Amino acid sequence: MKPLFTPKKFQNHFLLRLYILSVLFLTGVFSANAAVQFAENKGQWNEQAKYRSDLPGGNVFLTNDGFMFTFFDSEDLKKGHDASLASKDVRLKCHTYKVTFKNSSTVSIKPGATVPGYSNYYIGNDPSKWASHVNAYSEVLYENLYPNIDLKVYSVGESFKYDLILHPGARISDIIMHEEGVENIFIKGGSLVYQTSVGNIAEKIPAAYIVDGSKQKKVECNYKINGHDITFDINGVNIAGREFVIDPALVFSTFSCSTASAFGCNGSFDSSGKTFGSAVVNGQGWPTSFGAYDISYAGSTDVGIHKFDPVNAGTVWATYLGGFSTDVPLGMLCNSTDELFVFGTTSSSDFPVGSSAYDSTYNGMNDMFVSKLSYDGTQLLGSTFVGGSNDDGANNSSTSMSGFYETAGDLFIDPSGNPVVGCYTMSTTDFPSVEGYQPTNGGETDGCIFKLNNSLSSMLFSTFLGGISDDIITAICENAAGDIVVTGATLSNNFPVTAGVYQGSKVGVGDIDGFISVLNSGGSGLTYSTYFGPTTSGEKGFRVAVNSTGNIFVFGGSLGTVPVSPSVYTNQNTGTFLAKFDPALATLMLCTAYGNGLGALCLIPSAFKIDDCDHILCAGFTTSTSGGAYMPTTPNAFQATSADYQDIYVNIFTRDMDTLLYGSYIGSPTYEHSHGGYDRFDDAGNLYYALCTQSAFPITNPTYCSTSSGGYDMICFKMSYTDLCVPSAPPVPDFICSQTNLCPGACINFTNYSTNATSYLWNFPGGTPSTSTAANPTGICYSAPGTYNITLTASNSGGSASLTQASLINVFVPVPVTLVQIGDTIFATTGFIMYQWYYNGVPVTSGVQPWLVPTQNGTYSVTALDPNDCASEFTLPNVIASVDALNSNQGISIYPNPNSGSFTIEIATGMGWKEFTLTDVTGKIIISEKIEGNKIVIDRRKVSLASAVYLCRFRSDTGSATRKIIIE
Repeated sequence: MKPLFTPKKFQNHFLLRLYILSVLFLTGVFSANAAVQFAENKGQWNEQAKYRSDLPGGNVFLTNDGFMFTFFDSEDLKKGHDASLASKDVRLKCHTYKVTFKNSSTVSIKPGATVPGYSNYYIGNDPSKWASHVNAYSEVLYENLYPNIDLKVYSVGESFKYDLILHPGARISDIIMHEEGVENIFIKGGSLVYQTSVGNIAEKIPAAYIVDGSKQKKVECNYKINGHDITFDINGVNIAGREFVIDPALVFSTFSCSTASAFGCNGSFDSSGKTFGSAVVNGQGWPTSFGAYDISYAGSTDVGIHKFDPVNAGTVWATYLGGFSTDVPLGMLCNSTDELFVFGTTSSSDFPVGSSAYDSTYNGMNDMFVSKLSYDGTQLLGSTFVGGSNDDGANNSSTSMSGFYETAGDLFIDPSGNPVVGCYTMSTTDFPSVEGYQPTNGGETDGCIFKLNNSLSSMLFSTFLGGISDDIITAICENAAGDIVVTGATLSNNFPVTAGVYQGSKVGVGDIDGFISVLNSGGSGLTYSTYFGPTTSGEKGFRVAVNSTGNIFVFGGSLGTVPVSPSVYTNQNTGTFLAKFDPALATLMLCTAYGNGLGALCLIPSAFKIDDCDHILCAGFTTSTSGGAYMPTTPNAFQATSADYQDIYVNIFTRDMDTLLYGSYIGSPTYEHSHGGYDRFDDAGNLYYALCTQSAFPITNPTYCSTSSGGYDMICFKMSYTDLCVPSAPPVPDFICSQTNLCPGACINFTNYSTNATSYLWNFPGGTPSTSTAANPTGICYSAPGTYNITLTASNSGGSASLTQASLINVFVPVPVTLVQIGDTIFATTGFIMYQWYYNGVPVTSGVQPWLVPTQNGTYSVTALDPNDCASEFTLPNVIASVDALNSNQGISIYPNPNSGSFTIEIATGMGWKEFTLTDVTGKIIISEKIEGNKIVIDRRKVSLASAVYLCRFRSDTGSATRKIIIE
């Protein structure tokens, strides 16, 4: 597909390419052109049906012996669309009739050429009725419908056609078409007219001709009616032995050009840039009666999902998902293997779920659903209900700001492939609450957040989030740390907020306020939460996004005047706002408002993204119903104005919100809009959008009626921006730290020498804190001994690169020091290089000696440095000074003391001392002998004693004594 347009670069900033495909929900595939197609029946429909096709205003089933037509009232189709926008229901008038080829033979029915693409049908909860890889064909041939007569069914443009081919030997009188279910049948101006309760269907005068080689000879042919039978009259022309063709043409005189109605909801993408579009589609199946009847419009809609290649303009596949009631898609997202998760709401008790589903039972009213499709759409890999007995995920009008379709809820896929959903619920005691921050409903409608496992078979967590009044979550995303970020609207004056945030309480009474909340990845804790309702008129967060540094952005609407930051681009008197908060939601860093200046919410946000260069990408649909003012557009706009002021609008701001880089409408002369749900920008900034329209949208490859007469189709488009965010040279991470060998409890700093980087993520295993996004982190502390890696990831718009320095940090194992008092001396563990002594916390002496002679009673402590310069401490309380005094009058005298290694011990007569031992302070015995006199002489010439403190111990039959001696 060639781009719709390729504008020149504007100020060398970016190049825009737009790929648009109109999607018409046909039975079989979503049409790649407007031709009628015939989808095979692989068990998804009644067994009488062989093929099915959607027609303008209705559908047709091909059976063994004829056609079964159903048509809808065109005005009711439009009312159904408008009621869908208002979350209401209408009755849809229908009419079914059958044309049977009377007395025909059992025939061989063969399809013609296969149409590119295929469809999958997951309708109802009976897997035997599901069908995948359903092909559609350009024509169907009935061989020998009558003897020597074939029937070929095909199309010309948007018209259903059939030919009756009479081979030599055939009799035209054998052909009898019997109608059943019409109100009347008559001939007018030669055309056969079927009168029904919803309009007339005419078959023009049939073209008839004899085939003579390569030539065709026209033959006059007319209809004849006999009761309910129709035959053909060729006025006696002899066709014996020649091939003869009768070629009627159906004209749908009162029906809109909308094939099965498709109300576009949301767009998404896969890893290769292929586009998904989802819609609410008319799910009318095999009719149960003939004639006129009514059905509930809302009760006959399914989820339709289309995947196509916007570059090659090819349909990839289409899938129908739903039950017998109302099914609405709200969001779609692919995982890393391009399996598609679909989130939405359903009131169908037979919605397709499997036996392994987390919840396989419909809970009542509206439930939420999450389904998972294989990458090719041919398998429903998982599907589950989520909800309680009240409405879950259904539109809540109390928080509406515009009167337009404002659905809530979205999903993201976590790094483990698990879907995380944010939405809201009116259910109370029976809504699943699993290990969540808020286990009970706060009152009325509450926001809800839940995470399912990858197979949708178990609930990993589920939590309410709300206060006493209505609270809804409109959008959800994940930051780099894995935390969950949500925004939405609240009427509660006690909505859960945290300390130190931007706005801790509600400003107005009874008005809508926005909110932003951050929960931990397990949903069990509220990390940060703030109101954003700076006016008393009302605010609402519609979409939320985070950038690479964790700052939080909200795309929302206000009915008042939000605070506008200095120097930002802004438009006066308008209600669409952009707000930027720090990661802790403490500071409103930037805020602006923009729009058409008419003083109201003029844009319903639908897609939002912060790209790698921090450009702010926005998209939505405009809501103005009166002229005179436009949304701001730029000279490079795809479409500078809007014919009806209700189109898709796309815009891009710089990171500081000071410049509008791009602003453009995309639309037609009539109303473009979305039926809710989340459209997507991918990481490269490409926009994937699905919308609803009823007019000649500016498409690149027309696939719907060339002239619309009021029906609604889904349009998908992909908008690409080239050079919006020019990739930088790859980042090169590099760093050093202030110290690599540490004592426990030490803190260090890091210096960043990376190049070409704009953001950083540090990982410090074992450190506190364990991560940092600062360029040069300081105060990283380590308490546990061991070796630790340091990793720095440097990023820019071109990508990321990581550097890990293995075992960079070594935290020593501390050596403990102890104190013991022996006699009048306190001894410390030896082997340290320095001792600092303290008496009652006051330093007294320091040095290399591991002992201290206390001079006063009290508490003594020491700080000792080991060979790694790591300090250890020990405290000894209740020390009694001068142990020698305790040992006085025991008849022992040692002199000289101190001495150089020779000293004398005199022992008084009659003291009873019998044994003498000399030890060092560790208890090692140096001399041990019996006392046999009154004097002991130690001579250094006989006993070598190093300079140290030694202990002289004396024992008797009744006690002992210890005296200290110092050898210098």
